[in-house]
Amino acid sequence: MCTCDKDTQSRLIPNKIDPCELHFVFEVLAKTEHWKRIRKLEISCGKRPTGSFHEGKHDLALESCQFFTLSPPQLTILEWDNSHIRNSDPLQPFTNYGPWHGQFMRLNHLTSFDLVHTRISTECIKTFMLNNPGLETLFLDENWFEGGSKTPPVDLPNLKSLVVWFPHSDLAPRFHAPAFQRLSSLTISIDDDSPWAFHATGHETTLTFNHAFKEIVYGWEDVTGFTRPTIQHVPLENRDGIEVGPEEENRGGLPLFMDAHTLEIGRGYANFYCGFLSDLKHLGPQLKTIRFEIPGGSEPYLPLGYKYKWWTDKLLDFIEDLVIYRFEHGRPFFPVERMVVSKSKRVNREQDLVWQFFYNDRHLDRYLLHE
Repeated sequence: MCTCDKDTQSRLIPNKIDPCELHFVFEVLAKTEHWKRIRKLEISCGKRPTGSFHEGKHDLALESCQFFTLSPPQLTILEWDNSHIRNSDPLQPFTNYGPWHGQFMRLNHLTSFDLVHTRISTECIKTFMLNNPGLETLFLDENWFEGGSKTPPVDLPNLKSLVVWFPHSDLAPRFHAPAFQRLSSLTISIDDDSPWAFHATGHETTLTFNHAFKEIVYGWEDVTGFTRPTIQHVPLENRDGIEVGPEEENRGGLPLFMDAHTLEIGRGYANFYCGFLSDLKHLGPQLKTIRFEIPGGSEPYLPLGYKYKWWTDKLLDFIEDLVIYRFEHGRPFFPVERMVVSKSKRVNREQDLVWQFFYNDRHLDRYLLHE
C-alpha cells in the first residue's frame, strides 16, 4: 500500500519487500500547483523491464496515495490502462484504488475517456457518464461492467467516436448517442490482429468494434438500436487473405447491411456465414451496386488454363446465381463490378482480365438493369 502520510523510510518500503514504484510520480502531481492545472491525464501501468522478478506485471498499490483523493478541476482527457497489473483476476477492479473510485465519479469536465482492462460496476460507469455529458470520444478495451441497472440509459449528446474492443458485457443499458443516427458506411474486416473489426462512419461520427463476429452483431444492435442508422455502403474486406467461415455461429448478419445501396464483397466472403447468399438474394430493391474481389492469380490465359476454373469456381457460380436470381425476382443489380483492393497496377490488371473474361463468358450483362 502506498503510504503518503508515512515517514520517508516507510514510504520507500511499504510492504517490506519492494518500494512503491509509482508513488513518487503521483506524490509530485498531488502538489496544488500541479494537480489543479492538469488537463490531460494518462495512467498506463507499463510492463516491468525484462529479467525483473515480476517481469511484465506491476505490484500496484495506490489505495492510500494522496493523488487519488483529488479531482482535478481542469481535467478533460483521461486515459486509464490496467493492462499490466499483476492480479489473480485479469480485470483489476476500480475499487482497488480506494478513494479514486469515488473521485472518478465526481469528474465532470471530460471530453475524452479511455478505459482499458478494468472491472467496474454498471452504476458507477453510468454515474460517470451522467456527470460528463460533454464526452466526445470514448474508448473501451476489455472492460467488464458488473451488475444490472434499474435507471434509464444515459444520453451522450456530444459523443462522436466510440471504440469498443472485446467487451465482456453488453453496452445497451448504459447510454444513448444520437450522433450514431448519422452513420452511413460500415466496413467489416478480418485480419491477423483481430478476429473481426467493424468500423462505421458518417458525418464526422465513428463507431468501431473488435470482437468475435456474433458478439459484434449483438453489440452493433445494442449501441445503434436506439438511433437506427441507415447504412448505405458496406465493404467486406479481407486484405490478408484469411479463410472466412462458414462458421455456424456466424448467423444473423443481415441487420448490418439490410439497408445497403452498395455492397462490396472481399475475397472469401462467399462463405461469410450460413445463409449469406440467401440473405443477399432477398435484400430489397435498394441494393443496386455490388462488387466482388476476384483473385488475380487465376488468369485464364496462363499455361494451366484449368486453374481459372479450379481457383474461383465456387465464387463465380455464387456471383452468377445471385445476379440471375435477383433479375428473375424483379430486383436486378446495376452495376455488377470488380472490387478494387490493391494499389498495384499489375495486380489490378490481372484481376481485371479475369473479371472481364468471366463477365463476358457468363453473359451477366443480360441480367442487369439498364438505365
